[in-house]
Amino acid sequence: MLENKCPSSSKGIALTGLFILSCFYTLYFAREVFLPVVVAILLNFLLAPVVRFLKKMRVPKPIGALIVILIFLGSIAYGFYSLSGPANEWLGKGTQSIMEITAKVNLLKKPIEKSIRGFFNIQEQLEKTTQLPGVTQKVVAIHSEESSPFNILVTSTRAFFVQLGLIFFILYFLLASGNFFLKKTVEILPNLSKKKEAVVIAREIQSEITRFLYIKTITGAGLAFVIGIVMYFLEMPTPFLWGILAGVLEFIPYVGVVLGTILCGITALLVFDNFNQIALATISFYTISSITGNFIVPLILSKSLTLHPVIIFIGVIFGGWMWGVTGALIAVPLLSILKIFCNNIQSLEPLGKFLGE
Repeated sequence: MLENKCPSSSKGIALTGLFILSCFYTLYFAREVFLPVVVAILLNFLLAPVVRFLKKMRVPKPIGALIVILIFLGSIAYGFYSLSGPANEWLGKGTQSIMEITAKVNLLKKPIEKSIRGFFNIQEQLEKTTQLPGVTQKVVAIHSEESSPFNILVTSTRAFFVQLGLIFFILYFLLASGNFFLKKTVEILPNLSKKKEAVVIAREIQSEITRFLYIKTITGAGLAFVIGIVMYFLEMPTPFLWGILAGVLEFIPYVGVVLGTILCGITALLVFDNFNQIALATISFYTISSITGNFIVPLILSKSLTLHPVIIFIGVIFGGWMWGVTGALIAVPLLSILKIFCNNIQSLEPLGKFLGE
């Protein structure tokens, strides 16, 4: 009996593995289609309560959805406009900043280089072994108009605005339709128990993810304010730009803190000549961001949204690989949705427990 069951079980595992790989393959290569849909669904969780509130004020859903989206777009446009000045200033100083950082780093590593060169004499040995007599080295410069920085920038900017337009186009119909898709899903299901189960899962996902997004938004805004004040007193340039950066990166657990700390440290190295100021700015950014992400946010969130740190880290890395920066930002909400979904389906409860702490 055991010999007959083993091949069938191994075939089932193999088929499941192939199905999962095919799903990942589809999500990766069709990201231009799936990414706007997923982002629009998450924004729908965030903005749907506002549309429902406007409906209570006797504003029709289509008009309420349009008002909410216009206000949301206006806020984003104002934020980009406010940050464009400091960002352009930093971009204008890009080459000079790199040269200054290189000079400072060279000053720090000169003593080490001298000792290494004196002991090993690596550079001369490499030149003797790689350069053949009678052979002149030629450097061929390849210029391609398609790979020029200007064309890459134009292409990426156009793709960004196309994706942004698709997101808000889908978001409008999601907000205006309300529970239309949930109602249709319930109608398709065969019996009453399945219908009730679908409604329970949908309501819990909606409430928990909405709460999650609101908490992350509020804590991100608070972190941005605190980091901005601290950077101001530490005399860092454009202090509130660092606050906004910390607030955005707070959506990427662990990885966001490390990335923000590295950027803060590089900037502090560029601006300050005193080691104490460089260390204080870097440590302050890391400490405040870590306290918010590792203690305050998990304390506020409910247990149904508590994910294991290793699962979060793997999810963020995998989301960044599959869908870029946006994938890393939305990885944790998607994992939370998966956990809630698994917790409400008996056959998937082990996977839900595996994802949680």
